[in-house]
Amino acid sequence: MIIHATNSSGIGASHVITSFIKAANKMKLLKDATLYLPFYGPLKKDFVKDVKTIRYKRFLPNSVSRVIECLLAKYIFPKDEFFIVLGDIPLRGINSQVVLVHQPHLVYPSINNNSSKKLKYKLIRFLFKINLKYAKKIIVQTEWIFRSKLTPLPGLKKYVITY
Repeated sequence: MIIHATNSSGIGASHVITSFIKAANKMKLLKDATLYLPFYGPLKKDFVKDVKTIRYKRFLPNSVSRVIECLLAKYIFPKDEFFIVLGDIPLRGINSQVVLVHQPHLVYPSINNNSSKKLKYKLIRFLFKINLKYAKKIIVQTEWIFRSKLTPLPGLKKYVITY
């Protein structure tokens, strides 16, 4: 199993990921897991012992590197492993993955006026849409994101579990 959290550099996301990983480790779910964590940011310190951790260092600007990572994942990561993706966007070419979604800007502005219309979020929504077919399940953080995503992406319902 691979836990993919390479893009989680914010304080809030880092706290969620730290809690998730510590809980999974406490339940002995990470015995044979590999963690892919960012090279920089709040997750740079080692907080789980005896779990293989790979630090993902970005050499290009974060946004460019992230697009490449999402589109070319099957060439970057071991594609035959089961993935838990903690970064909102399914990884292209990885056929066995569960994706945790908490980014409210994935909701289209036509559905919610508070969603950003910036190019960055248009690109995130595009990547999510074209990579969705690679996810086995999507776990969304809130019922609101779940309901809001169903309108523009009717096929999403078969993938989603809310928590």
